[in-house]
Amino acid sequence: MKPAEQIIRLFKKSNVAAGPKVDERILGDALGQLEKFKKAESASAEQNIWRIIMKSKMTKFAAAAVIVIAVLIGVDQFGGFGKGSGVAWADVGEKVEQIQTFTYRRTESQMVAGKKQMKDYITKVYSSSKYGTRMDSYTNGEITISTYTLRAEKILVSVMHPMKKYAQHPLDEEALRKMDKMGPKQIVKRFTSLKYRELGHKVIDGVEAEGIEVNDPKILSGANFPIDSLTARLWVNGATEVPVLLEVEIIGNEGSLEIKTVMDRFEWDIQLDASEFELNIPDDYTLLEE
Repeated sequence: MKPAEQIIRLFKKSNVAAGPKVDERILGDALGQLEKFKKAESASAEQNIWRIIMKSKMTKFAAAAVIVIAVLIGVDQFGGFGKGSGVAWADVGEKVEQIQTFTYRRTESQMVAGKKQMKDYITKVYSSSKYGTRMDSYTNGEITISTYTLRAEKILVSVMHPMKKYAQHPLDEEALRKMDKMGPKQIVKRFTSLKYRELGHKVIDGVEAEGIEVNDPKILSGANFPIDSLTARLWVNGATEVPVLLEVEIIGNEGSLEIKTVMDRFEWDIQLDASEFELNIPDDYTLLEE
């Protein structure tokens, strides 16, 4: 429950009515808290407001009176419960869907029957609604695979650097739609369409973030193995309401398979031109025969 909702709920339980009969001592205490709110404005306003209220000797009644005062003078004057008081989760997916370009880092690890199969498998992803996607994957700091999904050409090209090979596959509209469903934009949208629980606040890379958690396998699209359990967490910037961290932990195949995926270092709505998606196949690489 958000702090503003907590205060309102407290007010309803307090049985305090605004009017001439309100105890002067209650109003005095409330006004004192209001003055403290103004002084706390520059620092994490919402958390400080709640902390100040909870420390009051007459918390229950003072909070109720402050609500009345806030309605009369406008809560924005002391950085209260308007914009910035909490993430509007219902709007996050729609907002992200409108963004045309972004980049992020994806880190993956996989355990099969207790043995780790991948270590620090890191992919830098560039995505454009106009041009497509480019994914550069690294293992132990060295690039291993570059994958291009080119919308205009409707092809997928995988460049396998250790082998000095590349493969090319045609893509129809259905294939492009399926690939889109596996991207972070659609995953974020599914978060708020499923049952979730709020995780509260957390500072991530210096950013004040708010999170939610989902345990429904429907958060994924097209898993090719049975899922035993899943935990997916989404953290968004509390000010801009765009994702800063996405984590998915999966146990499947009757406990024999464990996969962890982390998406972070998001940059949203940035400049990406066609050059970022131009095929870069060295001259000495050859086509992989199917």
